[in-house]
Amino acid sequence: MERATRRTLTAFSIWSLVIVALAGFAWLSWHPESPVLDVVARWKPMAPAVRAFRARYAGPQMPDRIAREADRGGGIIVERRFEFIGPEPIDAPPRVWLPAGAEIHAAPNLDSGLVHRQQSVAGLPYVERRDDWFHVRTPVFEGWVRLPGYDELSNPPFGSGLRPPKPLPGRPPAPDRLQQGLTAFSDQARSLNWGPYAVYTDVPDASLLKDCRQVVSEIETAYAGRYGLTPKGSSGEVVLLFQRHDDYLKFQAEDVQIAGLPAAGHAGGGIVAVNVEGSSRDEVLATLAHELTHLLNHRALGPALPAWLQEGTADDLGMSARDASGKLEFDTLSSWRRRTGDVVEMGGGVAALDFLRSQIAAGQIVSLQRLLGLDWNEFVRSPDRRLHYAEAFLFVRYLMANRDRRQAMRHYLLGISQGGSVAGDELRKSLGMDWAVLQRDYVAWVLSPAASGAEAGR
Repeated sequence: MERATRRTLTAFSIWSLVIVALAGFAWLSWHPESPVLDVVARWKPMAPAVRAFRARYAGPQMPDRIAREADRGGGIIVERRFEFIGPEPIDAPPRVWLPAGAEIHAAPNLDSGLVHRQQSVAGLPYVERRDDWFHVRTPVFEGWVRLPGYDELSNPPFGSGLRPPKPLPGRPPAPDRLQQGLTAFSDQARSLNWGPYAVYTDVPDASLLKDCRQVVSEIETAYAGRYGLTPKGSSGEVVLLFQRHDDYLKFQAEDVQIAGLPAAGHAGGGIVAVNVEGSSRDEVLATLAHELTHLLNHRALGPALPAWLQEGTADDLGMSARDASGKLEFDTLSSWRRRTGDVVEMGGGVAALDFLRSQIAAGQIVSLQRLLGLDWNEFVRSPDRRLHYAEAFLFVRYLMANRDRRQAMRHYLLGISQGGSVAGDELRKSLGMDWAVLQRDYVAWVLSPAASGAEAGR
């Protein structure tokens, strides 16, 4: 009898341990960043197992888990990443690239009336081609442009030409373009002087304007400190901060390259324009930093940069967290949430990191060798464009995360600023890795706690 009781107790204990172990495993699979695993990983024989466990479970579950913890009061959770001018709809019509001065006519002959004269290089959607004539259509105008000898396959888009980039000084906006911006304001815009930039705005929120002023005033210093390059000359551009979304859209519609595209802001033609209405404070500051970084890239590196570098650096500054005083903290990623009725939107650097981890877990990551070789159209028009943006952003973070990689990145950027090659292979050589090793190291870093900044500065 006593022996049977002992067997029953032993079986009960074993089953209890199994149930507890399974429950613990299930809990950890939803909390792969738990400090419990950090403690386990300190025992060297268990460290590989912990890394494998986190690589498996830090992916698809992560956004849902964060969403539930962020909004325990219920509601529909929507993960949202910042959207900037650059990406186009996947099913966008083909584009034809027009030189400055191109004339758009009412019909495909030179005797027809002049509809529009293009003031700058632009890629416009077209719906038909007849020999050298292209039927272009924009929200602003429609007509025909003649481009003798135009080759749709070999003609590169603006921003990915064959000439090496060359740093150019800041340029003031064209007077007519600036006037379009000022006219778009529903109310009289105030003129402000924030550091190196002239600013026009009708935003009434003094606290938000104070934070925006800090971004504008400090972004150039942050850029130079981050990448080791001092932008050439002084800025001549203007910043427009629109309180009303409709006003921003009115101004956006005057630019045929970006008219009708969903965006929180854009940069070009000597102007940075940012919409405030409907965006959280963090979104506004991130958009402003992102767009200003494009101007700084122009002055420090040149206008013809690879898409991954242009967007990756802009997101690197835009998606860095900020301390209590508003200063950028490159060691950590930004994260924000906003609730509108039953919808909770989440975004920032943390959301981008979680998305990339989920893609790695699903085996859908784009190789770095391919990513760094994508031209502009491939980068922004592909169905994988969201993945391209997340990978480029976090690849820049990876490069800047420790001393050796940061030095290699700065060496690569310095070479570009001096007229050197922008090819991804130049960066790979500077890192001293072949593509396979670089790919493995990058993926391991993305899946590790270090991706949120733990190893920065070492």
